[in-house]
Amino acid sequence: MKKKLLAGLGAMTALHVYFDRLVKGGQHNSAHGEFEYAIVLGAKVNAGGVPSNALKNRLDVALDYATKYPHVTLVVTGGQGADEDATEASVMLAYLTERGLDSSRIIVEDQSTSTYENITNSLKRMPEVTGVTIITSDYHCARAKLIARRLGLAVNALPADTPKSIRFKVIQRERVLLAKTAIIGK
Repeated sequence: MKKKLLAGLGAMTALHVYFDRLVKGGQHNSAHGEFEYAIVLGAKVNAGGVPSNALKNRLDVALDYATKYPHVTLVVTGGQGADEDATEASVMLAYLTERGLDSSRIIVEDQSTSTYENITNSLKRMPEVTGVTIITSDYHCARAKLIARRLGLAVNALPADTPKSIRFKVIQRERVLLAKTAIIGK
């Protein structure tokens, strides 16, 4: 019994370390304007249509990237959750245009409710592409890139900082979701 318990704990520890490395490893791939489109993944919208800190961080990275690479078109993604006043994509569009990005450089995808849908729905709004840049929170890069690769895309990612107030919780959740994505592809 003791051997089985130790073996189980050892296996769980190994999986924890493996998925932790995947999460951290996904953050190191940066983009340099290689692709014409960058998908900005949505995140929580607070009351009054105000971007959460996580979403604001993603948008600031996207704005810097779009400024540095004027040939890149951003695809802002995200539908409206039950506890949100507006779609994530509409809040993202407003944030970026209020800061000077021309709306002609932004495609809006406002129906998705998951990372998989963010990417697949975005592909429907772009001309046929073979590769994309994904802009998301640092902890989320590995899974977003895995999904994009499974959809046949070349992909790189730009990580945005995760607010310290949610970091522990979202990283724990992401490990589970990364395992799920590795198994079922979504």
